[in-house]
Amino acid sequence: MDLNEILSSLGEFDRFQLYLYCLSLYPSIMAGIVVLSPVFLLGQPSHRCFVDSCDQYMNFNDSWHKFAFPNDTLGKIDSCRFFKTKELNVSCDASSFTNEVKECTSFVYNHDEFKDTAVTERYFKKDKLLKYIY
Repeated sequence: MDLNEILSSLGEFDRFQLYLYCLSLYPSIMAGIVVLSPVFLLGQPSHRCFVDSCDQYMNFNDSWHKFAFPNDTLGKIDSCRFFKTKELNVSCDASSFTNEVKECTSFVYNHDEFKDTAVTERYFKKDKLLKYIY
């Protein structure tokens, strides 16, 4: 017996086989959507603290950032803390900030990669994000 004889005895690919094939694809597509959705929903874009007296236009990259944020252990700008501003701050230059470090109460996100994600909408802090996911 060869392959042609087996196929002729079983029958050709017909409407019922097409229906079963399409029906079997449905769970695979749904599983793929569930598995890949965290890539888009839980992406954490670049962020930094919102500084009340300097963030009028909420630009993500401004010249005063090098004065406003301390460095972390790796030498990069700490995105969860900022230097406290002096009272009656009119400008945002090096003399406008003190050495006192404050924790962020709100964030400014870089919307170049993602417009909105669950992280930007629900305001997760770094330490609470991992607890939420896992």
